[in-house]
Amino acid sequence: MHLPCLVTINGLKLIRLLCFCAVALSFIPRSVQAQDPFATYLSSVPTVVSNISSANSGSGASAITTRRFTFSSRNGTNIVFAILAYPQLAGAYPGIMWLHGGGSDAEAMAGNVATFAARGYVCIAIDQPSIAGTDNTPYSSGPWKFQTGGDAPKFNVTGGPQNCSLVDAEVGCIEGFNLLKAQSNVIPTKMGISGSSWGGYSTTMLAGLLGTNVTAVYSQYGCGFYDKGSAWSATISNMPTADRNVWLTYFDAGRRAPNMTAAYL
Repeated sequence: MHLPCLVTINGLKLIRLLCFCAVALSFIPRSVQAQDPFATYLSSVPTVVSNISSANSGSGASAITTRRFTFSSRNGTNIVFAILAYPQLAGAYPGIMWLHGGGSDAEAMAGNVATFAARGYVCIAIDQPSIAGTDNTPYSSGPWKFQTGGDAPKFNVTGGPQNCSLVDAEVGCIEGFNLLKAQSNVIPTKMGISGSSWGGYSTTMLAGLLGTNVTAVYSQYGCGFYDKGSAWSATISNMPTADRNVWLTYFDAGRRAPNMTAAYL
């Protein structure tokens, strides 16, 4: 499995590059902006479909409750498995979303979810549609489970950006984030996201897509400007020009960076 690579540039070049992207994005025609596949989901809070389990663990101030459940995503296209954990002590806490890498699942993040819940956070992890594995996600479902060709669907925008499998992934993440933020014991102004590999990509994408809704971000092996230097540079370069422009506009996390306000590591 290839890991998305971080592009290393100095601070001055980064500032210039982000300024260029901000200007470039401001000149995208309104007809193209209207096609943004994420626009209608940015404030969407999903519906819980099924409650799978609830368990208490720990003691004293470290006592937590861990819930496993599924929610409906992308207007019912996908069912997404989630793990949510929070302190049993009454109060309001910061929220953290933990995102797994390619081929993995929410259960791989269960340790982080529980550890940080015991430290005073409300945490969530989800099976990211089209990024998660297909044989280790029994509670999640959707058309993405029948896609073939490895990572090829992540770069397929034939017929429009809505056909890229990353829409399933990022809409699932957006709605999972919004569900976490909507919890009564979460401080909505203190929201963090962390992920690695394709989960790192999603972390950076969400920071750009959700803007001021995100307070802090820690992205590992998942940055942006994948056409400039990454495991996917050749794939992007070989795309038809029109498709390449569509993918870079909507799915390259670096192009979303001008909307990022969170502290970013």
